[in-house]
Amino acid sequence: MKIPEYSSQKNSTMTFCSASITHNYLVLIGDEYFYLFTGKQIGICFTDLIHPDFLEEFTTSCENLSMGESVRLLTMMKDLTDSYHLADITISNNNHILSNEAVWDLQIYNVTSIENRHIKFSNDINKYRSFLSMYQDYLFDYDTETGAFSIFLYLGSKSTPFIQCSIDEFHEKVMPHYTRAEDSEEFENFFQYVKKASENFSITLNLPSLKDFSVMDRFRINGKVIYKTNKKPVVIGIIHHTSSKDNGLIPYYTTKEAKDPATGLLNKRACHEYTNDILNLNDGNKHYLAIIDIDNFKDINDTYGHLFGDEVIQKVASILSSSLNARGICGRFGGDEFYIFTVNIKSEDQLRNMLTAMRKKLYYAYEGSITDFHVTLSIGVSLYPDDGSQYETLFKKADKCLYLAKNKGKNRFIIYDEEKHGNLTEDSKLLRRAFNPLEKAEYLTGIVADVALFATDKKTEGLFEILEVIRTNFELDGIRIFSGESMELLYQCGQYKESPVLAGSFTNGNYTEHYNNNHVLVIGSLPSFEANDREFSKSQTAINIMATVSFYIDKADGTRIIFFYDIFNHSIRWNETDKNYLLTISKILGSIL
Repeated sequence: MKIPEYSSQKNSTMTFCSASITHNYLVLIGDEYFYLFTGKQIGICFTDLIHPDFLEEFTTSCENLSMGESVRLLTMMKDLTDSYHLADITISNNNHILSNEAVWDLQIYNVTSIENRHIKFSNDINKYRSFLSMYQDYLFDYDTETGAFSIFLYLGSKSTPFIQCSIDEFHEKVMPHYTRAEDSEEFENFFQYVKKASENFSITLNLPSLKDFSVMDRFRINGKVIYKTNKKPVVIGIIHHTSSKDNGLIPYYTTKEAKDPATGLLNKRACHEYTNDILNLNDGNKHYLAIIDIDNFKDINDTYGHLFGDEVIQKVASILSSSLNARGICGRFGGDEFYIFTVNIKSEDQLRNMLTAMRKKLYYAYEGSITDFHVTLSIGVSLYPDDGSQYETLFKKADKCLYLAKNKGKNRFIIYDEEKHGNLTEDSKLLRRAFNPLEKAEYLTGIVADVALFATDKKTEGLFEILEVIRTNFELDGIRIFSGESMELLYQCGQYKESPVLAGSFTNGNYTEHYNNNHVLVIGSLPSFEANDREFSKSQTAINIMATVSFYIDKADGTRIIFFYDIFNHSIRWNETDKNYLLTISKILGSIL
């Protein structure tokens, strides 16, 4: 059989990817580019991707691998369009255990894509070398894997090295030339930025002239980190000759003060300013803003200690940075809260694949070292310009999605969709408070007190306003209040499509029998309630109500008041504390209706 007859004429977006498969050939974990190539994220059987003519060779090679052995195959692999591509696969038995299963590790090269990219890159290299030859600043790179440090200049499309040594040798070569403590301190800061592979940095310092080490010159150095295919960081940068008077204005996010000391990521202010600078460019490109929390981080600290908690923080920072791979910025806002803003992720599918690979990599990061321990993330995402053009708007929508991810059981990401999640332009004061139980309790107690003060006047003229306060601060989509057996609608706030007639549900007894002894009924998902009361469930879902908590109060004169606190378009796991606050509010308001 001739291999080329199965080769696809279509271009593939994947050049290299990796995955780990069980002995049943199920894919347990893959990187972003593997998921992009296959078009799936779960339920992937690797043998379904191998061309039938190569399947026996692949399975035999896997099953004959002894511990510590590897085998390399040339085979045909199917992508998401069912097109086959020539693939170079290395299968390794590294004695890895994931989810209590032994796995084979795969490294996959798309040979066709490599060939096409080689031609393109060869042309691009010649072009960029010509550009660099017109650019007279020095360039440097530091490979953290090999320790090699180089400073070079492009002359006539050719790289001319001035320094080639280890980073420590460069340090030893430069330090003796300083006579002033402040100069050596500046250089030491630069040395640490490079050696520790700081994500972004900018520093101005004196250095010996690269053409004559006996002469000191003033340079401004800007650096950043990129990642090789094996995820090892490489520090690259520009060394610009300047004068002591030409320091210019450098953005805060490029300074050493902008770094979180524990992780090397940008701090909150730096993330804010960088994001605003990109948004102000109005470049027409898509940018995703993601807010990330480590799930149950307090339990990790309480169970394993704060030193281990610090290690988890650093592990998360490392995986976020390597997964993003210079396609934006990573930041830490403090505690277990992180931030991502992308500049070169062009589609939601690409984002989903990156987040999926990132979460799986972190989930298995401690596999084999700690029994039944996994680190998971909850993530909320918004998109510029679709979800807003201002940082505050994008942050609020991503923040809301993070809150929803937490309420839906954690260990997931939610990307904002107005049709699903509602219009969030109103000022919701609780979006960030929701993650601090003590602060949230104090705040909501204040709301209950405001309702009580309102009720002391025994007047209902301002009831619409107080209902709006309740709706906003408890992050509800709507509130309805009904009266009597006829279910007369007394008050309503929120953007309902319409108000359905509920009398039938209450007179036939099917609905009211589900209230508990405290006259409370909690429904987290109306479709799941359909078996109890089909008519009620259908009437609510028809107007996009997907969850509700309801209370009824029987007054002394025999009148029944029924309160509904509604969520549109998505299910919810009702918080017990919020539910009790709403019950208290209902009793207070019921006393004046």
